[in-house]
Amino acid sequence: MVALRIQVIMQRVFYAGLVCCCLSVTTRGNSITSDDVTNRSKTLQIRQNSNSCLQRRAIVSMMWGHCKPGVLATAAILQQSHTQAQHIVYLDEGPQMKECWNMLEAANVTVKPLPLGDKSLDLPGVIWKRRARKFYLFNLEGFVPGDCIVSLDTDVVPTGNIDEMFDFPSKEFPFWAASDPDPTFQLNSGVMVFQIYENMYEELKATITYTTSKTNQINQENAKVRPEFAKTRFADGDQAYVNFHFAVVKGYHNVLSARYNVIVTQMLTSTRGRSSLLLYTPNDFIKMVHYTSGGLSNRCKCVAFGSCPDTDKIRWRNTGISKAREIITQQCCAVSDLIVALKAKDIVIPAHFRTIEQAFVCPQLRNYHKRQTELHWANENLTHTEN
Repeated sequence: MVALRIQVIMQRVFYAGLVCCCLSVTTRGNSITSDDVTNRSKTLQIRQNSNSCLQRRAIVSMMWGHCKPGVLATAAILQQSHTQAQHIVYLDEGPQMKECWNMLEAANVTVKPLPLGDKSLDLPGVIWKRRARKFYLFNLEGFVPGDCIVSLDTDVVPTGNIDEMFDFPSKEFPFWAASDPDPTFQLNSGVMVFQIYENMYEELKATITYTTSKTNQINQENAKVRPEFAKTRFADGDQAYVNFHFAVVKGYHNVLSARYNVIVTQMLTSTRGRSSLLLYTPNDFIKMVHYTSGGLSNRCKCVAFGSCPDTDKIRWRNTGISKAREIITQQCCAVSDLIVALKAKDIVIPAHFRTIEQAFVCPQLRNYHKRQTELHWANENLTHTEN
């Protein structure tokens, strides 16, 4: 009998709590205002600033092979948005990069030679290619524990000021990265922000050595069954090792909002109409566009002259998203305007930048997309009025 009474009492307490909880949520849901959102944002900002990087801050990219327009676009937009961080680009010192080096320096970018290879990472069974140089981001000369780095691939272009990224790292959670679209459980090493800590690079090297050793061991065991089975490898480059080290070994699960890694093809493809959300968002909702293999240059050519692949023409025509086109236009025009300014100073511009050098189209493009946006909202208002 006592047990039954206790059970009845516990049930009453449970349901009373559930009702209170529901009432609380309902009441709060009905009373949320823009001021609430603003206050929460301020609270979050204060919390982030209390853990923010207080020493050196730098936005860093590494580039080899040939000069990438995305880096110059990033330089232009960071300067337009008055970033407080130092913008550093590490370049090959080969003759093909000399023009790029001079151009970036003229654009007020700090240019430094790419770090030399670490021979201790020349492990058996591994072909690093050049992408392994990304590991050296965690061991850059002149940076000390406490300094913070935002690392961007050369095909990642901001839409404005990104200094708030330096508010994310802390001593407890020093490493953050964008999520990868495929597979989603991985981090994308194209957009990272981290605060350097003691032995950061050495710990990463230890993980690389361990995973490589285990992979070779698996291959040896597989070879005993059939020689052709001895082809296991730990993914295809730096990203898998960065993922394994920080997410598994270190246990950091700090993923940046997807707004910091918007894949351009996804931005232009309105799956089930979801990209229409962009029409109702602030101008800085998308923080960075990742142009991937298509590259910024091809997209600029597409938006300016309509010379898109057939699939892009379909996406471009059917999305009905003026905001996406506006963002790409802004980035293309930023780099085009900077090219014009540099040429006025007799700075030599790499030949393959010509596809985005047509600065005369930018005023027309800006006005065109402004008119498209105004037309959309005029139609939207008309629809609401009729309804």
